[in-house]
Amino acid sequence: MKESPRHAIVFGASGLIGWAIIDQLLRCYPEAGTFSKITAVTNRQIELTETHWPAPGIGCPTLQLVPGVDLRHGDGAKLSSSLKQAVKDIDTVTHLFYLGISLCHSEDFEHAD
Repeated sequence: MKESPRHAIVFGASGLIGWAIIDQLLRCYPEAGTFSKITAVTNRQIELTETHWPAPGIGCPTLQLVPGVDLRHGDGAKLSSSLKQAVKDIDTVTHLFYLGISLCHSEDFEHAD
């Protein structure tokens, strides 16, 4: 099967749903050759051995893990610059999955009187 030029980047890859998407894509879902590369971006520091994702197989995508990317700080230019440095072949990304959430605490908001 001819290799696909598709490259998916998954933000929130260490969360429940993000983890499951990466897991399925590495198992060649929906079929072998759908993606050639998967980039898993996480907010927290994590080692690949902690993820328990399957090793890529024949016809399945390669995986790049990019831990420690905090989307909540900085502006768009700063985020763009840091992603360009951290993500190999970011210019080849064809699909984006955003599965990040940010929990806010009441003290994060200013209360109007």
